[in-house]
Amino acid sequence: MIRCTWKYAVLILLATEAGITLVDGQELSVNRIRIYFSNTGGLDETQDQESSWVGWGKSDWSYPSIFIFDQGLWVTGKRNGGYGWVPYLWTSSFSPGPIIDGRPAMSVRPQDSSRYKVYTIAVGETPETNSDVAAWPVDLGAPADSAGHPRIFGDQTAWEVFNGADTTLAGYLFRTRNLTPRALLPIEVHETMFEHFAEFTDTTVWANTVFFEWSVYNKGPDPLDSVYLSLWTDLDFVNFFETIPAVDTAAQTGYCWYGTDSTFAAGGYTLLFGPSVPSANDTAVFFGKKKAGFKNLPLASFRGINDDSYPDSSLFGPPYSLGTAWNVVRGYMQNGAPFIDSTTRQPTMFPYSGDPITHTGSLWPFNSTGGGAGFMITSGPFSLAAGDSQWIMAAVHPAEKRNGVDAINRMRDDARYLRSLPYDSLVTRKPRRGIPIKPLPVFSAPSSFKLYSCYPNPFNSGTTIQFDLPEVSMVRIEVYDALGRLAASTGDQVFGLGTQSVHWSPVVASGVYFIRVKAASIQSKSLWTGVNKVVMIK
Repeated sequence: MIRCTWKYAVLILLATEAGITLVDGQELSVNRIRIYFSNTGGLDETQDQESSWVGWGKSDWSYPSIFIFDQGLWVTGKRNGGYGWVPYLWTSSFSPGPIIDGRPAMSVRPQDSSRYKVYTIAVGETPETNSDVAAWPVDLGAPADSAGHPRIFGDQTAWEVFNGADTTLAGYLFRTRNLTPRALLPIEVHETMFEHFAEFTDTTVWANTVFFEWSVYNKGPDPLDSVYLSLWTDLDFVNFFETIPAVDTAAQTGYCWYGTDSTFAAGGYTLLFGPSVPSANDTAVFFGKKKAGFKNLPLASFRGINDDSYPDSSLFGPPYSLGTAWNVVRGYMQNGAPFIDSTTRQPTMFPYSGDPITHTGSLWPFNSTGGGAGFMITSGPFSLAAGDSQWIMAAVHPAEKRNGVDAINRMRDDARYLRSLPYDSLVTRKPRRGIPIKPLPVFSAPSSFKLYSCYPNPFNSGTTIQFDLPEVSMVRIEVYDALGRLAASTGDQVFGLGTQSVHWSPVVASGVYFIRVKAASIQSKSLWTGVNKVVMIK
């Protein structure tokens, strides 16, 4: 048997009525926010209850006062005159991996399922300290420099790819309520998440923010129009039955807040750069670059959620069907009627945009909420031609104060400050306490393929096969006896660039064997082959 000694993070297979869904979690944790991600576009609820929640605002993670219980991206739009969507609510309608030839990767290449994971990399890490450095999936779209090396945003970056092409998947709430079947959109999403390093004593905005970038690709043959991108989240505070939704349109922030006589807390999601659409006299930020003749769309609507237990027709729950979702993302009630502002008596796409501090404007009508309280923020609409892409960037940032309502003011100030900064300033590492930033360690990939001598050789229980790869490659290792008969094979496996090791523990007779390593670059299509002779002694 041939066994790879280099391993990915632990993978957990969760069986559902829709089939087997691969779920893998990784975390970001270099500042005051600790957050776990799954490889289906949400947060990793497979962690134990305390650590699967996201917490901030305390001197440690044992009892944080603000949590994100879960979050997820929604894509809603039209295709050939009909409606389509890919929603996330507690469980995902997304499948791990990219879309390959119009089909979800888990159907086309399930043998590569270990690659469809969340990858994390931090400043200073090398292939020896973090296997994700060598395995960084540039071929799947992971951010990289011109040499193909991993690109780190901030001080720690996580990246994943998932898709909406798997029609066998259905989120838990959608499946169990026997709702109208969805027309899933052939959407592939690349999600980049990053943090800037900070100590727990740091109170700057960089210490209390996680940044998100979503790249959305139309991998179907038909154009999509009237597309909206939404972010759903369930925020919780110390008392998660008093998590009040609100929106600040000036700051482009959806948030929840909690207040008592001694503690005020607020947690917001701010849209930094919305989808780009043509606009002759403007300049947009698109995939981190300036794009003349375009503009970034602002928030299009806000939906406050009292709890997820409300029926699909309720004004205070999330939409559970395609028809109601289409109305909600456009800023209407589930039945398509407009929301009426409680103070102006005029239609509004942003109910509950009043000021909780001054108690003016449209405010949430309840003093308590359910455990699933949160909101949806939406931006759009835009068109997406076949093969075309869109990009948006957002940030989640909390605030907590012991002296009253300053938490909400602090959160708003942070939102405005982040929105005032250029893209490069958001992603570039920050100096610490006046100390200049040192250059990052350079990971030098091998310049050519090389197969090393196996060791030990001769051997009696097993030998290690080691080889260098200059590029991410599909590798097959085959072992032949002295008569040229195949004795063992790994089959085709994807390996990252760098030095790789595979251990062969054979169940074969003593004798001479030849080990052949065949590698095919995924990027340049270059082919390499190497052969070693080994001797088995029992």
